[in-house]
Amino acid sequence: MTAITDQEFEELLLEAWDRCTDDQSLRTAPVYGRLRKWLAKLSSKCRRGDSDRCQLQYVLCALRANDYACLDKLLDEDIDEPAYSTAAATGCEVAVAKKEEQSVEAKGGTDARLTAALATVDDRISLQQFLREVAAHTCDGGTLLARISTDVLSDFRSFVDNVFSNRVTQIGMVLAREQMSIRDRYTDLESRTMNRAQLALIRVKESMPTFDWNRYATETGYLKGLVVSRCVQDTNSDDADSDDLRGKGLLYQLNWLRSEIDRADCDNHGLQEQHSSLINELATINKKISDVQCKAANDMAILTEELNRLRTKSADQICTIDKLMETIQITMENSKTDSTTNKITCSLDR
Repeated sequence: MTAITDQEFEELLLEAWDRCTDDQSLRTAPVYGRLRKWLAKLSSKCRRGDSDRCQLQYVLCALRANDYACLDKLLDEDIDEPAYSTAAATGCEVAVAKKEEQSVEAKGGTDARLTAALATVDDRISLQQFLREVAAHTCDGGTLLARISTDVLSDFRSFVDNVFSNRVTQIGMVLAREQMSIRDRYTDLESRTMNRAQLALIRVKESMPTFDWNRYATETGYLKGLVVSRCVQDTNSDDADSDDLRGKGLLYQLNWLRSEIDRADCDNHGLQEQHSSLINELATINKKISDVQCKAANDMAILTEELNRLRTKSADQICTIDKLMETIQITMENSKTDSTTNKITCSLDR
């Protein structure tokens, strides 16, 4: 076996996992459990030596040849490197060589086996399993079929991206805006709740400066006892100082009433002066209104007389114009008659 790179090792390991998962005949073989444990152990290794790489190649050859006896020997963890290499060389490679010879001899029946493999394919089979079953019966090992399948899948992915990428982007933007609005709303609610809690805490500190939160959390009747003791203290202090407080209250009330009386007198005096000034202004305004009304009445009488005079003058002028028009018409008729007479006379003289 030739040395392989890390990428080739990962590809071979992935192929071994696929065959272990999809091969139905391998699932019923006794070596199936050991094979899965060995693959899991090999996948979890951080460092893979040359022995691991070589052993994986031989195991994959045995899986391809369906030689479970050789596979059982290869998975034996007690054999050393030389024995392992010898077993692999004598078992797996010989089986692969025999398999190739049989495939060359049976080349004429490739089409029949391909047809039989296609007949067993249903809609639930995966693309990898389909390629694995059909590739063994093709001349190029399924390379062309795999390339065509890859191109078709790439075209389909690009088509899906072109159709749905814009829509997915729009939906993502809408959902992002909704999430931002939800975040802002919850932030507002959090700030309101914190403000209310802070106000409640300030109120408790103002009402009960000696309030102990630890005792409130541990003792059930702490708050009730604190309120009752506070009420009792307030009642005792009220009984002791009730007379002094009542006298001080009456004195304060008397002083307040006196100050209110002085303020009311000052306000009343100012209102009286304002009332007097308003009365004087009203009398002045009424006098001006009466003067304006008298002047307007006189002007109306004068204008009415002038209007009547102008109407009379206009009527006289209309009569004069009518007389002048009649005179002009008569004169024009007389002139026409004279001209006619002159024409007749001239004609007679001739």
